[in-house]
Amino acid sequence: CMCYVVVPQVVRDTNPHSWWKLPVLDDDYGTSGDLSNQHPLVSVLRPTLRSSNCKVVWAAGPECTSAEALKRRSRAKNVSANIASAKIIHSLADHPLRCLAAAQQIERHLWARNGSSTGGMALNYSSSPLCRSFRDLDVTLVQLSAAGLSVGLGARRVFFLLVSRFSMDGYLCDPEKRPQGTATSPTGGSYSSGQGEWVNPPRLQDSEHAVALSESFFATMCILVTELAPPPPILPTDDSALRKSLRRELLHALAAEPRSHSEAMEAATSASSRRDESAGISGGGSGGGALGDVFTEVLREVGKQKNQGTARAASGPSAYELKAECCHEYDPSFYHLRRQDHQHAMDTISRLRKQKASKMKDCLPEAVCYPIVCPPPKAHPRFLACRLLLHLDSMDAAIRRFLLFAMTGGSWLPPSKGVEKGDVHNIEGDTTALGAGPVTGGNGGTVSVTTYSRRSFHRAASSGSREEKPFSKEIVAVSSVSCLEIIQLLTLQVHTLEECAALHRSQPHLDIEGKGLSASLSINSYLARMIHVPESLSDTWAFKPYPDGPLPSKGSGMNRASILGLLIVIYEHRTKNGHEDASSTEASGEDGHGGARTLAESGLKWLLRFIESLVSGAANVSAAVRSASTGIPIQSATTMESPPWIIDDGISSTVKGMLHNIPDLWPKEDKKKNSEEVDKLSAKNREARKAAQQRVMEMMRKKQNAFAATIAPVEGSGGKMEVDDDDEEDLCIICRCDDTDGENNGPLGYLGHVQRSRYAQMRYAKEAQLEDPLFKTYRVVGHRGCQLRKTEAMDSQALVCLPTGSIVTVKSNTVSEKYDVLSRRIFVSHAEKDKKSGEETVTEGWASVQSSEGYIILSPLANLCYANTRWGSTRPVIRQCGHAAHLKCVETHTMSLHHRAAGDQPYDGRFAANIDDGEFLCPLCKQLSNILIPRDGCAREASKHTEDEKVTEINDGQNCWDSVSRVLAVPTPNDDKYSQIGREALKRFGESLLRAMVVPWERAGRRNQQRWNHMIQRWDYEDDAFSGDDQTTVKNVMTLIRQQHIAWSSLGHSASSSEASTRGVEEVTPFGTMSTTSDPWPDYNAESMDTHPMMLELRRTLAATSGLLEVLMKRMQDSSVAENANASQYGVLGVCLSEILTGKSWLWEAANGVVEKKEQLVQWSQLTALMSSMPCHVSRDGMLSQRHEARAAAATMWVLKGLGTVGPYEDLGADTSNFEHLPPTPVSVRQIQKTATGSIPQLKAGWGSMVPSVGAVSDSGMPFRPAVAASFFYTPLLAWDLSTLSGALFSTVMANKNDSLPSSSDLLHISKTLLLGRMIQSLITPCGVILSKSGEDEDILLDFWSEADIQKEGEAIVKIAQFCKNAISSKSLKIAKSLLVANDNVDFAKYHGAVGRSTLPFARTLLLLLRACWSTVKQRKKKGKVETNKSSADDKALDSLLVHDEILTFEDGLLLLREMGGPLPSELVELSSVTGTQNSWWGLIERWLAGVIGLELHHGSRGKCIINDIDPDATFSQIPPPSETKGSDEKPRAMDTDQEKTESVGMDDADDLLSDGDQMAMDDEEAIESVNMLDVMDMDNSEEEMVDFTEQAMENTTDTTSRNQADVSEDSSVDGSYGSAPLSPSQRLLDKEFACVARSPIIPYQASLLGTEPIGPGTRGAPFEVELASSVMRDMSHLGMIHKKDIATNCLIRLPKSFVELYSLVNKVKGRDGSSIDDNDDGGSTETAICLLTGNVMRSGSPRRPYGRSARPPGTCTLHARQVGSGIGIFFLVQKCTVLLMHNNKSAYSASLYVDQHGEEDPGLRRGRPLFLNEARFKALETLWRQAGVPREVAQIRSTSDRVIRDNWY
Repeated sequence: CMCYVVVPQVVRDTNPHSWWKLPVLDDDYGTSGDLSNQHPLVSVLRPTLRSSNCKVVWAAGPECTSAEALKRRSRAKNVSANIASAKIIHSLADHPLRCLAAAQQIERHLWARNGSSTGGMALNYSSSPLCRSFRDLDVTLVQLSAAGLSVGLGARRVFFLLVSRFSMDGYLCDPEKRPQGTATSPTGGSYSSGQGEWVNPPRLQDSEHAVALSESFFATMCILVTELAPPPPILPTDDSALRKSLRRELLHALAAEPRSHSEAMEAATSASSRRDESAGISGGGSGGGALGDVFTEVLREVGKQKNQGTARAASGPSAYELKAECCHEYDPSFYHLRRQDHQHAMDTISRLRKQKASKMKDCLPEAVCYPIVCPPPKAHPRFLACRLLLHLDSMDAAIRRFLLFAMTGGSWLPPSKGVEKGDVHNIEGDTTALGAGPVTGGNGGTVSVTTYSRRSFHRAASSGSREEKPFSKEIVAVSSVSCLEIIQLLTLQVHTLEECAALHRSQPHLDIEGKGLSASLSINSYLARMIHVPESLSDTWAFKPYPDGPLPSKGSGMNRASILGLLIVIYEHRTKNGHEDASSTEASGEDGHGGARTLAESGLKWLLRFIESLVSGAANVSAAVRSASTGIPIQSATTMESPPWIIDDGISSTVKGMLHNIPDLWPKEDKKKNSEEVDKLSAKNREARKAAQQRVMEMMRKKQNAFAATIAPVEGSGGKMEVDDDDEEDLCIICRCDDTDGENNGPLGYLGHVQRSRYAQMRYAKEAQLEDPLFKTYRVVGHRGCQLRKTEAMDSQALVCLPTGSIVTVKSNTVSEKYDVLSRRIFVSHAEKDKKSGEETVTEGWASVQSSEGYIILSPLANLCYANTRWGSTRPVIRQCGHAAHLKCVETHTMSLHHRAAGDQPYDGRFAANIDDGEFLCPLCKQLSNILIPRDGCAREASKHTEDEKVTEINDGQNCWDSVSRVLAVPTPNDDKYSQIGREALKRFGESLLRAMVVPWERAGRRNQQRWNHMIQRWDYEDDAFSGDDQTTVKNVMTLIRQQHIAWSSLGHSASSSEASTRGVEEVTPFGTMSTTSDPWPDYNAESMDTHPMMLELRRTLAATSGLLEVLMKRMQDSSVAENANASQYGVLGVCLSEILTGKSWLWEAANGVVEKKEQLVQWSQLTALMSSMPCHVSRDGMLSQRHEARAAAATMWVLKGLGTVGPYEDLGADTSNFEHLPPTPVSVRQIQKTATGSIPQLKAGWGSMVPSVGAVSDSGMPFRPAVAASFFYTPLLAWDLSTLSGALFSTVMANKNDSLPSSSDLLHISKTLLLGRMIQSLITPCGVILSKSGEDEDILLDFWSEADIQKEGEAIVKIAQFCKNAISSKSLKIAKSLLVANDNVDFAKYHGAVGRSTLPFARTLLLLLRACWSTVKQRKKKGKVETNKSSADDKALDSLLVHDEILTFEDGLLLLREMGGPLPSELVELSSVTGTQNSWWGLIERWLAGVIGLELHHGSRGKCIINDIDPDATFSQIPPPSETKGSDEKPRAMDTDQEKTESVGMDDADDLLSDGDQMAMDDEEAIESVNMLDVMDMDNSEEEMVDFTEQAMENTTDTTSRNQADVSEDSSVDGSYGSAPLSPSQRLLDKEFACVARSPIIPYQASLLGTEPIGPGTRGAPFEVELASSVMRDMSHLGMIHKKDIATNCLIRLPKSFVELYSLVNKVKGRDGSSIDDNDDGGSTETAICLLTGNVMRSGSPRRPYGRSARPPGTCTLHARQVGSGIGIFFLVQKCTVLLMHNNKSAYSASLYVDQHGEEDPGLRRGRPLFLNEARFKALETLWRQAGVPREVAQIRSTSDRVIRDNWY
């Protein structure tokens, strides 16, 4: 602390020689030579001494006078005090030295027997930060004592004490000789050398310890003379010492390894002094306070940010590395760096010094060398004398002795000319620096030498000879003893020479010994010491000049036993600079510790250069240092300034002679020649490096082509891409064979991963949420109702309690308007209409989304519009890694994984993949995979065709539709050209798709399933051995159709997902934030259109989907027993798709009044009612409960069996106990029969057809039962999920043979038709077109449209929209021909822009599919050798369209329609007025509208149909409109009591109701399931912050309570509007066996597509305000995305910039902001998670932990991810401050979104630094979600981590 006391300049000027002294301790004593002075400590110690401390015996005897006795006592005290003072002075150095020596010995494992506790104490003693309080203070005490003055021992005494404590007595001194004739000890402690005997050093406990102790001795000496206390500051604000200390610490920390800001600060400040610490780290380490500010400045000076490399790494914290300009400040013995860290640091410094030398302009880079250590830091004047240790004669002797040890390769004594084995004591060496490899003699033979290696002696030669060869240069060359510390000490002598030589003048009060040593120092004395030869070594054979001695030299070879002579020996014979055969040494120098070796060699050369510069006439020491560093020799003294010193001529001549002609010490004199040689050498090195790099790159390229090059094709000689050779270049990454081995291992396929994705649904909800009132409408689902209160507080005034089923409108549901974090308490309004007066009462208040017990109270109504719908919300997306593998190779690989898993053995992907779900890691790239996509054409051989291709011109006539229908109506497959192994590969492909779309978790108990028929417990109905006669056998056709549907959806939505990933992306510019849209396939152009990686990925999926259709058609053909089913006919599925596209259906025939098909049309109406109620989901992930899935399977079974509505089962009096257990007629068909007042044609048994082919494309009037069971084959185009339909159409046309592939005109026509369909779909669906806000313009349209065109197209759009609206509102199949005149007050430009944005996403998807499909067509034609003699104009137009560099940057779907050549709205309006337009675009629109209107007229499972329109004689009873219903046990508390009467409307058949006993049994079973779910979600009152808040618009599933209620009742009449036909008791039992399909709807609360029809029935006992719900609900499962205007779509929720603000928001949600939200909140300490997809706040992890590991329920985040993302979730863990990625049961931590100002995370909030949102990381995470990369990212993190999260933990 004394060193940091501020000493003003005035005090320094007043007392220039004493201001730095220590009070009392440094009083003048002994400086004048008068030893009679009393020591300053005597006066301090004398009062504390006792008489017993020292006993004095007097020579005069004990007899004395009293006066004499008094004098004796006084003198005795003085003697005792002086003795005590001497002991204290000695202890000040001795005790610290003991600790330092012991710590060094323990660090070098010399105390291994003392156990790990001793090693731990030594580690704490020497390691930061504890070393500040231990080792550093001991070093300071030793330095204080070595500095001398009155309280110190002085440099000489401390040196010998240091030698003693390190047990180096007899080792670190000049060798001694025993004169001849002197008796020797019997132990052989000496050996004869001719002139006497050498005295061996003392024997240690282990002979290996001597080297370790000597190394630690010299390392400690370097620390003692370098790490002195800094000078005291002059002013309190003086931080120069702090800066220097931080700079030194930071420089060495960065030299060891690059560090982040916090790591660098921790390393720099952990070893800082206490004053630095108190000076303030007040900023918490974030840069605040004095220390933080100074550190930041120092970091900029010595460090630079490291290049982050990849974009993903760039989002991480910045790492700092050392600047090359500061590398010369490195100290190899810096004591705050561990030895192993120094090894890495020296490698770094060696590299940086080369970089620094290459930037020097005034000298050659090869000539530059640096001293091994820079000048030591400036020291406090009180400690300067400590550096006199370097200039002691004893230090020179120690250095000389160790250089002798290094030269001889491990001998402490000089070698003799003839040495017998065993006489030379080989002591331990080190391989740290200046090592060499094996030595060969001059004749090439191996030299046998004895050297020392750590822990053992070894011979360098393999010869078995026991005779040792004489000492020679080869022995010097193979020596591996480190000289690093020796060279450092010699360099420090140079740096401190002038400073120590001036001490006797600057410090006149220095002790006598110190003054004498300082006064004796000069350049002359320094050189004399360098060439001094001890007397004992003056005539030793080993040091004689060559040829008298063994070592040749280019110099004089004189004074070989001196320090300089020994350095020259090592330089000439050990380093690569002076060694004649430097090639082997240089090569080996790169191995091991190359950095240490390089630094030592450079430092040795610098030292020799410096000495030669001194004798060459350097003007001063600085000039000599500069000359040694730059390699520019000192010129003759005549041309330069005379030096300030005088060097003895004898010394000068001796030094010059010794250094004369030393090889490579200085650059060559001929600079030009030298420069040319250097340039030549550099060029040669560059060429060699370049050649080596090329060889490595070529090797890697070959490996890539051999094992992983499935993406890039081979270039032909003509420079074109050989597309037909693309696939043949692929090799299996497992067996490394190509596709020729397909007969053994199956065809090649491409590894990929299929995942369930709800990105499209969430994206649509994000883009439409603000404008759509549906997303602000909630329903009460809590069984206790919903309490509205006056304020947000739970104890505020209660307003009303809304009963279950009430509909409310949410006014605010977020904590803050700026962010998307959802609140638990929301402000809602409820409208209640009085039936009598008609007045509407609106109640507003605060409601809880979820109760304190954990069950949901309010649920978004939009959930039902996705879950209980036709298509559902989950879609498959395929991502590929591009690596190829054989089918059987993959099966063998996965089987081996299962075997290892069964044996509990480790395997690849053990913690990253669920092998039970078919997942595994790609053997090459380790990406998650679960599917093998077969290559194109694996199922059948390519047919060759040589005839001209027929080109079909597009027009508005019949030809275009006929051509499209022809390519869609794919002929049935032919067995002759069908590969069984290819079929097997496609079969596995379909099975993998199906398995991936079924969730791996158990969604409900199986107690209810036990009572159902076993044939409806599967997802799809399949025949078994007892399924009836052969005429209705379908086997697994429905499963194959489901697989095909999934494949179509995966194709379309993979393209849709790719499109959406680059649309509406936020980009920050200097002018603000904007939305950008770009091509999802970057660098796609004419050259890469057939080889682009992303195009190849989609093309493979397209080809496999097309092949799967062939398998389906083949399977249906094999299962058909019809005689006319042959290969020459067309597949009925392709014909159905063709009719969907062209709008042909029975509804259009009904609209046109085709009387002769009246009976058939009546049947079609009944079947359409069934098909409108059937789900077409592609994922089994909980959107529908198992009960409703069972009903769908029962209805499918009824359809496939062709049971009809006539038969004994429908006879009320029939006893069905003897009949086969077959399903009854579904409720949607039975309701039509019930409401019919007269007779109508019945569906007879065996209706329809099971023949999978038709004779002509237009022959499809008879319903195909599997297509009816699937229902989507007869769904109108406007009701389709168009992305799935586009995948179906494009893959179907590719199922044709090579000579029947679609032309470019066919593909363009299909695309234009689909895009037109999307435009009409957006016009007829509610909120399908979102107009820009008032005041916003559509100026962006002016870039591509003229103002007149904008007005023209906008006006046409308004007319078409009005036409569609009138057609829908009329609810008539006969579409009116007249168009309304557009309103002049309408802004047509807004309609133009709105429709363009509504069609843009789908238009971009079509372009991607077009790219893949057109490339597949060209590839197949080239493979099949299809020759085309004509070049179609459409081919060129399509190519030009696809490679347009800006086509996918347009944000106008109408513009893309125009570029395709499609009909614009204005053209459609013109066609509408033309007669006979049935085959035109306008006729197509009319057919589409008729189809969707007819589908709406059959909606609801309420008995609706159009039979009375077809047959006027048929009459039906009027179906009453649905009304609100309440539970039977609940009275409305917020609604009119008259509404209770509506419960019984239509419930006229009491026999059809379930009995109370049955109902209670059902309730009990469902209650058990509900309780289990409540346990999982933790429904107790203890942890309110853990609530899983309600799923907002993005969530896709209803809450558990409502789901259970939906499954409780088996009756279909939720609204009391109708009762199903009565059943007999036996029929009722059979109906229960088939999940009550005869009385209950398949899809409860099903909303209509257009929102014009009431929602379908649900379950009795589940109250619902049907009228209010029907006003806003609609089927949104078609997922028609809408592009937002000028606003980027944030796929993740908006978060605050500051983490503190986020934390406060979370606390507000949990009720910790001071105002209690719930009395049951206890403020638990569990972790909190925020769903970044929805904004929900919940407890992370399982709420209850007293389960066994196997029985632990899934955590809240896992359950939430299942509900929201079908198993995929992204969460932010607040307490851990990190991101959690989740895929099914696997989860992994990802980079935190919040970092400090230096880009570093704070895991667990341990550091407490201010954290801020990192935009780069946020965008990277959002991109990961956009690109469907979460599953693979989770697998990659888990596969590369040493610790993983338990399954289902969070």
